[in-house]
Amino acid sequence: GGTSPLQRCRHSVVVVGELAVVYGGYDGARTLDAHHSLFCAPLAGGGGGGVAASGADAQGSGGGGGEEARLEVRRRQQERWAAEQPLTEADLPADERARAAKSSLPLAMAKALHRLAVRSQPPRDTYIDPDTGYSVFTQAYLKRRPCCGNGCRHCPWGHVNVPGRRRSEAEPEEEDGLDW
Repeated sequence: GGTSPLQRCRHSVVVVGELAVVYGGYDGARTLDAHHSLFCAPLAGGGGGGVAASGADAQGSGGGGGEEARLEVRRRQQERWAAEQPLTEADLPADERARAAKSSLPLAMAKALHRLAVRSQPPRDTYIDPDTGYSVFTQAYLKRRPCCGNGCRHCPWGHVNVPGRRRSEAEPEEEDGLDW
């Protein structure tokens, strides 16, 4: 028994103690900003340890094990996420870094970082764009979830949920030779 926030994507969430604060986003018709779209509520279960159960995790995987097993899976996922550092230009082998630096192609260094990230074992989730300093999700990370609608650089889904933009069916994906 409580009030649910508006359904939205492209929002931000902050967990403060036992409270989840959701703000901004897109509700399918308009962009919401923090001035008129702030939602704050206690996390489900009270003692969530900073992680609220939701979606498929709250429903379970059907394999039994109950709440303790689900919490253990979430704990391991969180530890993995917190431990992985994004790849940077310094992580590129010297020959690949030199080749990308000499290239006149746009985003050559970012493309080299992405190739290194996805061929790593296990594939890395992010790298730092050397031109902007932003963290960029790799295709390996994005394949584990549906298109978010944010126009991600390495979207494996053809930007199907980006408002007003969709990659044509004839445009090749990475597996067909695209260099990302």
